[in-house]
Amino acid sequence: MRMIEALVNKYARFYRASGKNSSAYTRLRPLNIAAKVILESQPNTSEDDLQLMIEGYLFSLVDGVLNNNNEGYIPSEAVKDKSQRQALIEDFSQYFVKEVFKNYCRGERSLLRQNINLIRHAAEAWYIKQYLKKPEEKAQKSENKESN
Repeated sequence: MRMIEALVNKYARFYRASGKNSSAYTRLRPLNIAAKVILESQPNTSEDDLQLMIEGYLFSLVDGVLNNNNEGYIPSEAVKDKSQRQALIEDFSQYFVKEVFKNYCRGERSLLRQNINLIRHAAEAWYIKQYLKKPEEKAQKSENKESN
């Protein structure tokens, strides 16, 4: 799987923007949090510590959504089981640190800073294609379910 697709698919398992008219900021929130944590961290911060820092912010984001303090929603498979949510957040955080920061940006914050807008735009395009269904697609899926 390609990096952008995997990145978005991993966070969409535990967080999604609310509704079709959600902003890019809301759709990309986990990605933005992960990037910000790395860009604001000290250069000597270990990969494990970066991952834990990202996880901490994402746990807060998800808790805020569940408590109706943050915009967004938690997909049904992650809502019910706290340990499932934690595993999904850990998976995304690890993937961001290893694949995006270490591999794609070669562990250099300057490359992450330079490429973050490219990553954001690509991630938004994938999110829209995968997770924001057009009204006619939803109607067609409903018709298919009813005919079965």
